[in-house]
Amino acid sequence: MRIGFAGTPDFAAIILNGLVEAGVDFRCVLTQPPRPAGRGRRERPSPVSVVAERFQLTLRTPDTLKGAENLVEDLDLLVVAAYGLILPGTFLRTPTHGCINAHASLLPRWRGASPVEHAILAGDEETGISIMRIEPKLDAGPVYLQKQTGITSTDTAESLTIRLAQMSIPLFQAVINGIKNEDLAKPTLQDPEHATYAPRLNAHDAKIRWSQSANQIHRQIRAFQGRSAAFTTKGAVRVRVHEAEIVDISGVPGAVRRSADGILIGSGQGSIRPVRVQLSQGSGKVMPLSAVAHNYPELFSDGNTFDLQ
Repeated sequence: MRIGFAGTPDFAAIILNGLVEAGVDFRCVLTQPPRPAGRGRRERPSPVSVVAERFQLTLRTPDTLKGAENLVEDLDLLVVAAYGLILPGTFLRTPTHGCINAHASLLPRWRGASPVEHAILAGDEETGISIMRIEPKLDAGPVYLQKQTGITSTDTAESLTIRLAQMSIPLFQAVINGIKNEDLAKPTLQDPEHATYAPRLNAHDAKIRWSQSANQIHRQIRAFQGRSAAFTTKGAVRVRVHEAEIVDISGVPGAVRRSADGILIGSGQGSIRPVRVQLSQGSGKVMPLSAVAHNYPELFSDGNTFDLQ
């Protein structure tokens, strides 16, 4: 069977690597073109590009898929994972058996661009991976297979994304083999009444609001770990919080408290103990809070209050 792959970020790269190592022979790989990244804003190839080049797979990097059906007209199936470009209806119908996708949630819950982050933010106890047939409506196609995993209090968007990507590899294999052997069970239609949505997150969503409970703030920090990180401000200074702990001690929202329990910041209920932070000044490196507080004692002095909004 002639199979292609389409994906862009680390989530997709893990899947592509796993499927190739499992023996899936991809005719071509589609990924987004190199994008500016990092402080120098130099163009950087996507993680999927790196994997494709390592396995010497045919790589295609179109800016759009509008009118690009020729890229997949020789395929029986297109395997998709977090590609990031809209697949037009004519494109979806071009491969003989259409397109299948790995979505990082238990559909119909958390359709959309940021399902892992929203599951953590909402305090969900479980999530999972869904292998679905792609249809024009966003993440609404019927589901072939699903697998569940619990969300622990230490899971971050980064760790959960890696786990879900690894879980999707055998599910993809099962669906591909089922299509190849013509014995795949009919996919299950989603119930739209139970659909929830996970829109793309932005900097506004990453801003810590100290009036929230410590539990909510901790979920926010975990949800943004691996992205740009949740952050708080004090005037012009931005403090990104990459890791933190919940402490069951009441405090004034946003106010620093130095005690035998360490450096705490009060919230609407309980306190947060930052573990690793990154300042918008100085070296800009992610460092233990103890080191940052030593270098910038006034920022973490007892009673100093971070901006509430």
